[in-house]
Amino acid sequence: MQGDHRTDSKIAATQKFSPVVTTAQEAIGIYDQLLKEFPKFDKRDKVLYRLAVSQKSIDESAAFVKTAEQLIKEFRCQRNGSSCVYFSGNTIST
Repeated sequence: MQGDHRTDSKIAATQKFSPVVTTAQEAIGIYDQLLKEFPKFDKRDKVLYRLAVSQKSIDESAAFVKTAEQLIKEFRCQRNGSSCVYFSGNTIST
């Protein structure tokens, strides 16, 4: 019986958060499109950051790590040195 309760709880949680997941997936699609269509966009660092956060929010861990690594590679420290990106565990902070 315990397994059935866990399954029911997981289904209920999935249904409850479905709109959140859908919205995050839509945002991910828009961020991906921005990055592809405007590779020289002056706010590319912010788009990559928000893409990573959106991926993390819906447990797309592999995509999150890939995006975070790209963000770090491209924008480890900004030109003026005042804004650096740090990656630790599964968290990004600027």
